[in-house]
Amino acid sequence: MKIKSSKILVIGDVMIDRYVIGQHNRNSPEADCAIIDYTRTEDRLGGAANVAYNLAKLNQDVSLISVTGDDNGALLLSQLCEENNIKLHKVTDNKRPTTIKTRYVDESYKQYLRLDHELTESVDEHIEEALLNHISTLATRGIELIIIQDYNKGVITERLINSIQSLCTDNDIKLCVDPKHNNFQILSNCDLFKPNLKELEHQYGSKISPDKDIINEALRKIDITSPDFIFVTLAEHGIYYQNGDSYGIISGISLPSADVSGAGDTVISILAVLLLHDMTCRDMATISNKCGAYVCKKQGVSFINYADFQIFIYE
Repeated sequence: MKIKSSKILVIGDVMIDRYVIGQHNRNSPEADCAIIDYTRTEDRLGGAANVAYNLAKLNQDVSLISVTGDDNGALLLSQLCEENNIKLHKVTDNKRPTTIKTRYVDESYKQYLRLDHELTESVDEHIEEALLNHISTLATRGIELIIIQDYNKGVITERLINSIQSLCTDNDIKLCVDPKHNNFQILSNCDLFKPNLKELEHQYGSKISPDKDIINEALRKIDITSPDFIFVTLAEHGIYYQNGDSYGIISGISLPSADVSGAGDTVISILAVLLLHDMTCRDMATISNKCGAYVCKKQGVSFINYADFQIFIYE
């Protein structure tokens, strides 16, 4: 099956994933910490921008809407989006910085420290209105699918969610959601819902074993029943899938050393593309599970390219 190019809109919290890379040859005599001899810095698209990046690498026609600060981080985000064929529609909020996660790592990407520069309070009504104007305009221009990528950094508000859901209904647009803790229940009113096990446990209120029947019962008890497709990523245990009364687990793929950074972004990107191609729920889970494992083999936040994606479809 050849994957066609579709018009997809990603909405959510964006960030820059920065890697400060060096060599660890000694520890500090001043404190119990490593000394990293600096080599280079790498900046990558993160959060909702990484979802858009994954979609662009799959030859999709992708637009991205989010909030940034009026700072160098916003300029860098614009530059990286332009370089990677992502149409960025940003709303500038002078009261908050563009989120940057700085990881101090060695050449093998072993992490010694992460420094987060961000503000996670919800955006105000003025910013919210500007976001809605962008979304409403794009929704009438042939968008086939919207992804809400929520990292609880303040962009995704209840009013925004309700408006997006109405726009999708009125314009026959598919809605996929990758939730965090906030607004978990209201976000589940969509076509495809993809929490991870930790987020599901937070909503459920206790630990959940990676067992298909136990997960199915947990979803039922917290009333996550409206999506046509439900996927729960289970880290090394694979991925749970559900479509109506049919559900199961695709087993995880054993990796000697996995870097899970951004793997969830890749999985929701793959699922969204496959949803537009009318694939079965089990096949969607199988392919996205392979793609998630593929990026976990790479160092840092990464993506899957179109050629490898096509291979996984035909395997």
